[in-house]
Amino acid sequence: MIKKIILCTAVGLFLCNSSFAVSDCDIRHKSIKFYERLSGESPSDVCSLYNLANEYKLKKKYQKALNVYNDIIDINPKEEKAYKSRAEIYSQFNNEQYAEREYARLVKNVPYSPSGNYHMAMIYENISEYETALKYINKAIELLDDREYSKIWFYNARADILKKMGRYEEAIEDYTKYATSEIKFNYSSYWDISECYKALGNTEKEKEAIRKWDAGYHNNKISQKNLVRDIKWKYSRFIENFFTKTLY
Repeated sequence: MIKKIILCTAVGLFLCNSSFAVSDCDIRHKSIKFYERLSGESPSDVCSLYNLANEYKLKKKYQKALNVYNDIIDINPKEEKAYKSRAEIYSQFNNEQYAEREYARLVKNVPYSPSGNYHMAMIYENISEYETALKYINKAIELLDDREYSKIWFYNARADILKKMGRYEEAIEDYTKYATSEIKFNYSSYWDISECYKALGNTEKEKEAIRKWDAGYHNNKISQKNLVRDIKWKYSRFIENFFTKTLY
């Protein structure tokens, strides 16, 4: 579970920073009125609209931000960042059905999007459509070159799918790429590797993987009590429950 939380959070961050959006806009913090006026004067100015949406988010006017991102998509259906931003808002408030819809729109209009293909893989994995999930994650991996740091997370995601499909040897290969990377919590994949070896009946390799997981765990202990984290989590749950049924 810890591994899954870390993986999803980190992948989200990496993919946000690896945008292939058509517009590379300079986001500058100014007033909502300033960007409303600017976008009113130039309705097709995508960068002004991105800035306006950002200001709406900062002021917690999430529906207005969603609407502006949709305006950007109407102007240019290949604006990857706009789809992702809408999906991220929905996910933030646990509205996964709408988030999934945005990723489906993204892949339809921007089929070369690594982010879109990755998230479609996760959607199909969650409903046990593993062959389709594998198709999407394979494409996501192909779209990134080996120098891109986020690719290692994609290998780990593919390993999870392969493991569920019973393709344990292939899963071990991908898990090992993650486990031997420089990512801080790389040791977490050794637990999955041990489970794959267990399924294959290789007790010696299973125990070896468990030892590596145990060593990594003790070298990277996370505090179980963090007051600030707990307070933030409780607040986020309150906000989440407030917006989940109101956004559209």
